[in-house]
Amino acid sequence: MDLCARTGSKNYNRISNVLLDRFFPKDTDLGINASKPDRREKNRAAAQRSRRKQMAKADKLHQEHEQLERENDTLCKEIQSLQQELKQLTWALKEHEMICVLRCPDFCLDLLQNPLWPEEVLGLKGK
Repeated sequence: MDLCARTGSKNYNRISNVLLDRFFPKDTDLGINASKPDRREKNRAAAQRSRRKQMAKADKLHQEHEQLERENDTLCKEIQSLQQELKQLTWALKEHEMICVLRCPDFCLDLLQNPLWPEEVLGLKGK
């Protein structure tokens, strides 16, 4: 800080501006000494770019959210469909087990005592 500033001289700002104008012309690209209107305009433009960028990011996130919601709905419907199919197949298996045990009880007892291995079921044993 120079002497004028320390003593509270009224001419300090005027002297500072004269020196700044002399050594750093105002047409510099947004330097410290750029004129206030220039700085305001550049700042306004930068703020608008920032807001546009922020809005674009928010729009992208919103679209991604909507896409994920649609995928989630589709998957939930698929889960419900698979659960319904599981119930139907479980019911059909229980119905079949009751009929199977009534029609051929000897086969069911033999199957419980001597389970079939995958090779025997597929007919691959001995090949």
